[in-house]
Amino acid sequence: MSDHLAAQYADDRLLQARQDMHERFSEYRGDVRSWVTDRIPFAAGARLLDVGCGNGRYFPHYAARDAQVVGIDLFGGMLKSAARAGSAALVAAAAGSLPFADKSFDVVCINHVLNFAPDRVRALGEAHRVLRPGGTVAVTLNTRDHSRELYAIWNKAVTATGREPVATAVAAEYRAEDAKTHVDDAFGNAISERLDNAFLFVTPEDPVAYLATTHFAREEKPPLTPEETASMEAIVRSHAAEMISARGVWRVPKPVMVITATK
Repeated sequence: MSDHLAAQYADDRLLQARQDMHERFSEYRGDVRSWVTDRIPFAAGARLLDVGCGNGRYFPHYAARDAQVVGIDLFGGMLKSAARAGSAALVAAAAGSLPFADKSFDVVCINHVLNFAPDRVRALGEAHRVLRPGGTVAVTLNTRDHSRELYAIWNKAVTATGREPVATAVAAEYRAEDAKTHVDDAFGNAISERLDNAFLFVTPEDPVAYLATTHFAREEKPPLTPEETASMEAIVRSHAAEMISARGVWRVPKPVMVITATK
């Protein structure tokens, strides 16, 4: 586990701030978590495992369909927040080593987590193992074009400090398109649905505020100095101002994809 991930998820303050920013600047006016959950087939009373449940933002959506939820996460701070999010049994565990018997669940959901797994094939193998015959796995991830413009200007800002940019996001090379291949390899019948969404930034401060909540903005080593951070934020702010002046809004695509398969 990388140090910056452990720091990022020691509690849910940054995660919640980022989730709130996604909602605040979202072009899609519906609830993205509802959109995701609506695409996962399961009956009332289904036993559902939420792998990497974070602060439990999906729990109310599972509860609305009467699922019996078990949530796992590596980070105690996440589990502490998840305990306040809804009714669920919570367990500290990793995606690649699920502490459950074979054929224990009707549904396994892996939302925005598979890209962090050290061994994605093993994580999907574990999902397959704990699913009952006829059960469903659902993987939600960002697509390859998610936030590409925002990452590009951030990397430009990093380069301007004289640094070599690190990977813009943890496992940024692993996206929904890659996950679909792995899910299909593990289950043989993967299907996907894509939600075309975007950030709508209307002031130059909007993208700066969002970037302040992201983990990739904290990956530089040695850590960014306050002066470097201020310089980089100024570059982002300037770019945003140009885009907003020309178009009235800076629209940054951020599509997501849900991949489902049946055991």
